[in-house]
Amino acid sequence: MEFESTNSPEGSASRSAILRVVDANLNRSGEALRVIEDTLRFVICDSSLTSACKNLRHELGGLANEMRQQTRLVSVRDAAGDVGANSDLASEYVRKDFSQIVGANFSRARESLRTLEEYCKLLDSTCAIQFEGLRYRVYDLERAVVNLLDSAMRLKSVTVCVLVEAGVDRDSFAVTVRAILDGGARMIQLRDKTANCRTLFDRARKLVEMTCRGSAVSIINDRVDIAVAAGADGVHLGQEDLSVMAARKIGGANLLIGVSTHSVEQAQQAVWDGANYIGVGPTFKSTTKSFEYLPGVELLRQVAEAVSIPAMAIGGITVENIDQVIQAGFGRVAVSGAVLRSDQPIANATRCLVDALSNAPASRGVVTNAGN
Repeated sequence: MEFESTNSPEGSASRSAILRVVDANLNRSGEALRVIEDTLRFVICDSSLTSACKNLRHELGGLANEMRQQTRLVSVRDAAGDVGANSDLASEYVRKDFSQIVGANFSRARESLRTLEEYCKLLDSTCAIQFEGLRYRVYDLERAVVNLLDSAMRLKSVTVCVLVEAGVDRDSFAVTVRAILDGGARMIQLRDKTANCRTLFDRARKLVEMTCRGSAVSIINDRVDIAVAAGADGVHLGQEDLSVMAARKIGGANLLIGVSTHSVEQAQQAVWDGANYIGVGPTFKSTTKSFEYLPGVELLRQVAEAVSIPAMAIGGITVENIDQVIQAGFGRVAVSGAVLRSDQPIANATRCLVDALSNAPASRGVVTNAGN
């Protein structure tokens, strides 16, 4: 870097003013990223996002150190002479929850990086480009974190998702859905690979009608078009289906989007893509679906350590093996056979799973209540 740009205003006083702006905003952006990183690390407990924020902070720190060495920034610092030092609003001293802490510090990071980008144009254009790159990466990180917090709040009550098929007719479908809701499940996914579009749409509309009354979440597998047309809460996508971005363009910001993941890398990518929740597995052999690869409980442990997005264990989960899921760090499951092929009535089978998860230790990860 060379900080002797011909664009710099003449006069040592002007240059000192520029350096003071740069110094203040280097401090401000670094402090903001530290607050965000600590929240991701200790409150949200997401190692993937923590690592991304740490990398940003270290890169910013490297730029700051180089600038300080070449320009002696600290020597122009004048906290006592800062006319804005005591101009904070009263609202700056109040935070209601962790999301407000995160939001305030993302704003601080974005704004200070923009100031650094602009003022470095007077000193070194290459440095200005580097600050621009950091700013865009902060945008991406903010989107992932805000989406994570919003998803955790929207899915706070969901522990059991039951996958249902279209059934032989609308009435039998409604009976099944009613029993699942009576059993306490707060998410139902319509998944049927053989039903035609008209049948799927008809069942989707019925599902939406019944889950709205029961304060549950309605999800349609694969078909974003049917989910949107029926007014469902969301859609669930596989690795070979539409991308999250494409589904979001069709369904809009409020559509919940779930993604099936089969590795830690896919789980992490789903977070960055903007998914609201993920399915993780397969965990056990299933009576309703065959799997070429069975990563098992170990994958659940790895994903629980890596990400804090709402995550459901999938594949062959029953009341007999659900304790292994809980011990792996998961408090949510998606099931089909354990409910629909159980020897018990559907409502009872659902309730057994809901009760098992309600007694599980509190999950590590996203805090959805106020800061207490």
